[in-house]
Amino acid sequence: MRKQLIIKIAIAALVVAIAVASIIIYKKTQNPVADVGGGVTVELVSLDGETQSKQLDFEEGDTLVDILLDNYEVNYEETEYGFLLLGIDGIQTDFTSTYIAVYINGEYSNYGLSSILLEEGSLYSFRETKV
Repeated sequence: MRKQLIIKIAIAALVVAIAVASIIIYKKTQNPVADVGGGVTVELVSLDGETQSKQLDFEEGDTLVDILLDNYEVNYEETEYGFLLLGIDGIQTDFTSTYIAVYINGEYSNYGLSSILLEEGSLYSFRETKV
């Protein structure tokens, strides 16, 4: 009888540990934050090709969304899928004829803005793009 109780307690503790670990992993993958500080370049490219660049520093715990909100005039909506960028400084989109595509080091990002991790020395480009 005592042996069965110990087994049940051990199983319950294991289930709780797995649940907690799953939540931690889910949170880290949903809102990645910088694990060290550093610097990046952010580039804005309008539909007509006009380009503006800024060198920006970030600290441990910052996200790409954080540094955008701290350094630019940003028009956005928070949706069930994450952060939807509608405008940044002079680039504004209606999301029907144009949108803002995100490129990391020249490569199109397949991840939403809320899921992009800051990496030292990287180039993050926000390009107004026709639909």
